[in-house]
Amino acid sequence: MKYLIQLILISLVCCALSCEKLVKVSPPVTRTNGDNLFYYDPVVISAVTGIYVSMSTAGFGTAGDIRALNACASLYSDELTLFSGPNVSRVYQDYYNNALSGQTNGTGGNFWNTMYTTIYKCNSIIQGLSSPNSISTAVSKQLMGEMLFTRALCYYYLVNLYGDVAWIDGIDYTINSVAKRTSSGEVLKYLVDDLKLAKDLLSINFLDASLIKGSNFRYRPTTYAASALLTKIFLLLQDWGQAEDEASRVIANSQLFSLDSLSSVFLVTSKEAIWQLQVVSSNAATEEGNKFILPSTGASESFPFFLSGRQIAAFEKNDRRKQIWVGTSRTYNYPYKYKVATATGTPTEALTMLRLADIYLNRAEARARANKLSLATDDINLVRTRAWLPKIVGVDANKLLDTILHERQVEMFTEFGNRFIDLKRFQKIDKVMPAVCAEKGTTWKSSYSLFPFSASELQANPNLQQNPGY
Repeated sequence: MKYLIQLILISLVCCALSCEKLVKVSPPVTRTNGDNLFYYDPVVISAVTGIYVSMSTAGFGTAGDIRALNACASLYSDELTLFSGPNVSRVYQDYYNNALSGQTNGTGGNFWNTMYTTIYKCNSIIQGLSSPNSISTAVSKQLMGEMLFTRALCYYYLVNLYGDVAWIDGIDYTINSVAKRTSSGEVLKYLVDDLKLAKDLLSINFLDASLIKGSNFRYRPTTYAASALLTKIFLLLQDWGQAEDEASRVIANSQLFSLDSLSSVFLVTSKEAIWQLQVVSSNAATEEGNKFILPSTGASESFPFFLSGRQIAAFEKNDRRKQIWVGTSRTYNYPYKYKVATATGTPTEALTMLRLADIYLNRAEARARANKLSLATDDINLVRTRAWLPKIVGVDANKLLDTILHERQVEMFTEFGNRFIDLKRFQKIDKVMPAVCAEKGTTWKSSYSLFPFSASELQANPNLQQNPGY
């Protein structure tokens, strides 16, 4: 088992060191091997950074990576329409047609496989830092917090996509390969424990690649990233008080975080960003910009995504988000949150994983559900004012929740499956999706609110059972 950890970490170090912009610290040794992985700060820092490099370089083409949710989950819900053509990826067709399959080559299990790969890497770092080592206390604390946070992020998405999942917090293959599913409620409670620990371990400041000095960039998680994720998890657990408290902890730090202008939200300089992934692709642009921005010829088999009529209709008159975050090519509207399709030189945008407007709307939801209607309205109006929309007033509790769901639809569209997750959390998915599927020429089933496991996963682990309906 020791050598398995070494192999994993060596691969992560090599991955991180191949990205000069993200990691500028080289190991003080002539070779990287299992004997020094947890003996030198720069080596284990590079190993952790390798995980972020993997998250930055994978994307839409890897249907299963977290960022692929930007396209796949948006196709699956009511945000994106898919260009029709025989050469359009079958993966995208399956998501758009709500036709995920549990077959051996089916698409439904992709996110399960890739997220557990990341979880396994996090577990290997956590185990190494928990064993006798020579890593400095400050670096060990920060990296332990980062790995607990990153693992929790993966589990957050797994629970939302698959329901009950296997809770794996070690690297023993003989145990992991036969792990049974744990109820989603229990998994979320484990995540609360991990993130509360991460909150205490992570820095209050953004750190550079060495973890020694502060940074102007927001590429490493801080204690506030843990609070932001806790807010989402407490909403799922229906713990409105703690959801509000964690959101307020982030919002209260106005020196670090504030709502930015709509044209600046996704820049590397944005004060709205709570955590970002640096662009490490050779074309110096986010994959979101590269794949979502349509050429002058409009949508095609090469650029198959465009915003649905439902998404466009959701914007109120004069909503600046439609003006600034929606582009038009011929008759096609496309997501234009990221403005750079290809570029040379230093990237000006970064993939924004967590941001402040989301946290304001999360706090509004927590307050509305706790019948703090005036405070909830204040939070919603801060987001609406930024979009140049009039403030809402005098809305009752039920209507206020509908308003929040709508506000999330026009604020968070095509960002990490938020719409799909929101429809389920607000218990609206079976009301919205039948009509959406009818427009696509398909039929919605309630069982589609969870993705299927692939047949290969079920064969590999006899203790897994397929989700109903597949």
